[in-house]
Amino acid sequence: VEVCFPVLDEKLRRRVISEGLESYLEDNTQAWEMDSGGTYRLPKPSRARKVCAQTALIARLASAGNEDEKSAGARPPKLKRKQAK
Repeated sequence: VEVCFPVLDEKLRRRVISEGLESYLEDNTQAWEMDSGGTYRLPKPSRARKVCAQTALIARLASAGNEDEKSAGARPPKLKRKQAK
């Protein structure tokens, strides 16, 4: 399901474009292109630097989360390991 709605706040609009739209338009590893007949095809590989929108978004969100933790002085929670029986 795809939904469309206006983003009225200018700051949010810039964020949607930079974090979402631009990344997906640059994706050359998982993107498909639709030809004039309506058939989807994988684009021909190129020698350009590989760009994956999902990987870029995860990396951006992870680094933003790390910055939030640093600025708040928070530490990541310690994980408890299960004891082998």
